[in-house]
Amino acid sequence: MGFIDLTGTKLKYSTVLYRTDDHIKPSGQLVPVWRCLCDCGQEFDVWGSSIRRSSDTICCLECRNVNRKIKNRINIVGKK
Repeated sequence: MGFIDLTGTKLKYSTVLYRTDDHIKPSGQLVPVWRCLCDCGQEFDVWGSSIRRSSDTICCLECRNVNRKIKNRINIVGKK
């Protein structure tokens, strides 16, 4: 499989900025790592396979909890 450039990919709560140094697994396998920018402004690193598998990659548990609360909020506007 060839190189997949994920630069600029917009995920649900973050954007891929650039590729960083690969992670080396104990088996010797190289795993591509990408630097992302969360909507909260924090930069973080993510494995390429995680980006391709899921579009809700978030920098930290705090952001995950905030986004989960927003997602689960009930819209009561206009209801009696």
